[in-house]
Amino acid sequence: MRYCLIYSFILSISVAPLSNASTPNPNEDFGFAVFRDRCMACHLQTGMGIKEMNAPSIAGLPRWYVTDQLRKFRRDQRGYHEDDASGHLMQLNAMALDEQSIAFVGRHIESLPVESIE
Repeated sequence: MRYCLIYSFILSISVAPLSNASTPNPNEDFGFAVFRDRCMACHLQTGMGIKEMNAPSIAGLPRWYVTDQLRKFRRDQRGYHEDDASGHLMQLNAMALDEQSIAFVGRHIESLPVESIE
């Protein structure tokens, strides 16, 4: 039940348009803005993720890998199984991104420092 509420909340905020899509702040990195609006709710500001939500650590992943996976979510090659609630959420978020957003968020995620878990 708790996870259903969490997914419902995140789903409600994840389908909203990017807050800076029409008037970007020139002092803010576009990749960070996309990350903040689309990824941070599950993957946290550090990119380390929330294990209980099946949101893995993505900090420091190579840009090519991140962009490839986001495109797979958009093409229904990932997250399509009916029991994959977190995959469905990823599909919704990925479908809201255009190619420029994918490229910039990939660069931002690659720049996040990898923290060791102790």
